[in-house]
Amino acid sequence: MPGGAGEYIESLTKCLEFVQRNNPSRSQLNEWLRQTFSNVRSIAVVRSCIEAVEGLDFIIESTGRFSLSNTGSRFLETRDNRLVYQKLNEKHRYIDDVLHMICQEPRTAGEVHSCVGAKAGWKKTDQCRIRLNWLQSLGYVTKTGFTYHVTDMGRTVVEGTSVMEEELPDHNEIRDMIVEIGRISNVVAEKEYSLNNFRVDAAWKYAPGARAPFAVWEVVLDKNLLRNAFSNLKAASVILGRCDLFLVTTGELELKAHGLLESTFNELAHRLKIKHVNDIIDWHSASKTESEITRGMGFTRRLTLRVPPEYMKNMQPESYFLKRRRRRIPR
Repeated sequence: MPGGAGEYIESLTKCLEFVQRNNPSRSQLNEWLRQTFSNVRSIAVVRSCIEAVEGLDFIIESTGRFSLSNTGSRFLETRDNRLVYQKLNEKHRYIDDVLHMICQEPRTAGEVHSCVGAKAGWKKTDQCRIRLNWLQSLGYVTKTGFTYHVTDMGRTVVEGTSVMEEELPDHNEIRDMIVEIGRISNVVAEKEYSLNNFRVDAAWKYAPGARAPFAVWEVVLDKNLLRNAFSNLKAASVILGRCDLFLVTTGELELKAHGLLESTFNELAHRLKIKHVNDIIDWHSASKTESEITRGMGFTRRLTLRVPPEYMKNMQPESYFLKRRRRRIPR
């Protein structure tokens, strides 16, 4: 958004007011942005500004003209920043994680990036700084020197989201989703899989006769069980050798898990993947929908996608995807 750090909301409001008054075409909105904001000059910057507002579902384009969406109109009427924060959480991952992290203790942008950026795979700090700028503009954090502090308003938002997270499925439901995803994906999936004196929540094998799993999973929704889950995954790494390791968790536990991965259990850093509960819920829903559509088509044999859908490829264990991709298709 134009305007710089701390001014995103003001810039957003000006843009929505202009759209409300004029129902501009794209070229008219481009020109208005250039004239209104001194730091908006190039075509790329203008395009990114429009995409930012349009991406939050505050404006819509129809028959060559922009108008306010219902959410955009409601925001102008109420000036309630919670509407913006809600849309940011829907459209951009990890902004909630950044706020939770700063709520725990004041952090610099570099400290935020070292944790959240590592989880998201961001090589540069730009994405973290954009999220920090939004939080600052919303009034949820404030900046003193190089350090960001949570405000009372931001702490209230964190407490509110914590209540919402309690409505997520419980441990056993998430574990069962992982098992069902595996079975839909045509692998042998078992829950409560034993590894000598250790046990993991779920394990995937290529075939019933396979000697060892190619992926193991631990689900942690209780902070008191986080270290135990890491110990189980470490044992799986030693016993199974080359195997994909997954830890599924949520909220503040995700940040604590990344902290443990960078310190006490750093030997797992190159193999362990930490996933949010919502990733499993989305994957499970998509897998069931695909399975139902396939059955509805009337196939008499089970089908396996040679290449998973793009977003599922990011969730699939690496060894699973590579092995599936190498399989020859019968002529």
